[in-house]
Amino acid sequence: MKKKPTRILTLMLCFMAGLMFLGFTAKADAAEYKQSGIYSKTKIGKYYIWTDSSDNTLRISKKKTGNGSVLATAASGHQMLIAMSDGSTVYYSEYKEEQEKVGDTTNYKYTSYFYRIKINKKGKTYLGSVSDAAMRLVGVYGNNLYTDTGKEYSGVYRFNLSTKKSKKIINNAVGAHCNGKYLITYV
Repeated sequence: MKKKPTRILTLMLCFMAGLMFLGFTAKADAAEYKQSGIYSKTKIGKYYIWTDSSDNTLRISKKKTGNGSVLATAASGHQMLIAMSDGSTVYYSEYKEEQEKVGDTTNYKYTSYFYRIKINKKGKTYLGSVSDAAMRLVGVYGNNLYTDTGKEYSGVYRFNLSTKKSKKIINNAVGAHCNGKYLITYV
């Protein structure tokens, strides 16, 4: 009879240990997005991803050699820019250039368009646009795309995917790399 409380106590401890084990959650880090190359193939996850400016396409391949397959094509009259990927989702931008001649001067106006697509070529989504700049992606974190114009020290911008608004967050800098929530810039 004295063994009965020991068994019950052992069963209760096992039950509580099981509840504690099920109650713990693992913290997942945000996926790291890497920048694709222009002509140069960048390995991101299981794939090589690059922008081919000659035909304004975003390309993908499991092999470093060959032309790969087209993941996305820029709209007519648009130029494809650098993409960012975590190996399963790709964010990319393209821009349209318009010229306006005023006397002897030619003024250029740029509009950038942001998109998201899955590696399996499904789910292409238009995310929004920004006027007056050809924005290249330098980072993805949370609900934001980080961009710059690629011009020396023009500033770094944050494009919020919910509000569809862009805001300059750093003056006189060029975005270099985004590692999680940290954005590395050149000033």
